[in-house]
Amino acid sequence: MLGLPGLPEQHVDGMSFLPALKSKSHDRGAIYWHFPHYSNHGYQSPGGAIRLGNYKLLEYFENGAVQLFDLENDLGEQNDLSTAKPEITKKLLKMLHDWRREVDAKMPQLKTAGSSKPKTPPTEVTTLPADVETFAPGWKVRDLGGPAMKPGLRTQWDGRKKVLLTHPLSKNVPCVLSRKIEVPAGKKTTLDLEDTNHPKGNWKLIVLINGKKALSKDIEETKWQQVQIDLSTYAGKTVSIELENRATGWAHEAAYWSRIKIVH
Repeated sequence: MLGLPGLPEQHVDGMSFLPALKSKSHDRGAIYWHFPHYSNHGYQSPGGAIRLGNYKLLEYFENGAVQLFDLENDLGEQNDLSTAKPEITKKLLKMLHDWRREVDAKMPQLKTAGSSKPKTPPTEVTTLPADVETFAPGWKVRDLGGPAMKPGLRTQWDGRKKVLLTHPLSKNVPCVLSRKIEVPAGKKTTLDLEDTNHPKGNWKLIVLINGKKALSKDIEETKWQQVQIDLSTYAGKTVSIELENRATGWAHEAAYWSRIKIVH
């Protein structure tokens, strides 16, 4: 375009958009991003992305989670469509993986002082379900994330012993602790919690009872906070309780629990 000699050795990938500059039809095809490390501001985790037409898919290397957004109707990327549109999600994820292999994109590796070979970062935390059962018998966990923060039991944390750490799966998918209980008649029954946050990040506690929100509380101070919810109105009934560890930003969204009990 400028009359200069070409440099084909630098043409690793990409596509010329000269036709668009000349007001001609131009289909740029899919656009790819690759970010295999952490950022200095703490809000970007390792991952990749692809945009094709109106759709943008993000993949997080820490736990394998994906998100899909329709940028034409959701420019702020607030409505994750990965579950609602599985075929598009599958197609874009395959294209992203194929592109990484084609360009030999380097993936993050974990090394220890004594290791001779790099290890693949963990895609899931396998000890947390068992740790939850030990910490609060009867409770189950789903949508767990944040393997870098090693969710699970801590011997002690901030003056408390036997503390449980949970972490949401993604910015939009909370980590959930759940169980069903039969609320006895003739007794006062209380859900009794004590929790705090990580010094570098806040999170939101959502309590759902039978699918309805009973509490929404921002955990913004690094100090132990007691939460009690009276369950006596459900006397004689079986209720489903869900405790959501929900992200409010996307840095250190860990929840620390020192107590999750049903008190009669």
